Amino acid sequence: MPQFAPYDMGGMNFPSSEVGGDYYDFIRITEDDLGIIMSDVAGHGVAAALLMANFRACIRIESRAHYAIKTILERVNEFLVETTPPDSYVTAVYGVLNRKQNVLTFSNAGHNPPLLMRDRQQPVRLSDGGPILGFLPGAT
Repeated sequence: MPQFAPYDMGGMNFPSSEVGGDYYDFIRITEDDLGIIMSDVAGHGVAAALLMANFRACIRIESRAHYAIKTILERVNEFLVETTPPDSYVTAVYGVLNRKQNVLTFSNAGHNPPLLMRDRQQPVRLSDGGPILGFLPGAT
């Protein structure tokens, strides 16, 4: 887990079989900005794991090449549309946490809404977003 004071970071993943299509990651963007990704691929097993490996590489490259979350997800979507079978897709939540401003900017691409947990406050569902990735060309 990354050290990103003053925040505590953590995550765990338990695949339903030997390999799977679930993925989470923390991507250092700048000294004060941390990318956070949670995602899942339709399906199970080796095919899902390979698609997720493809998605992982793409999201890491795009998150370092662009800062706007909208641009990142649009470019990832177009890549996945071009390179995956029509019955495959990815759901994801991608956000950037800025520790100087204490702000999380995010978009949800068809994924289950994550919960934002704040000290001594009720959890908040982060449900804003758009469609799944890799299915609709030109989706925003």
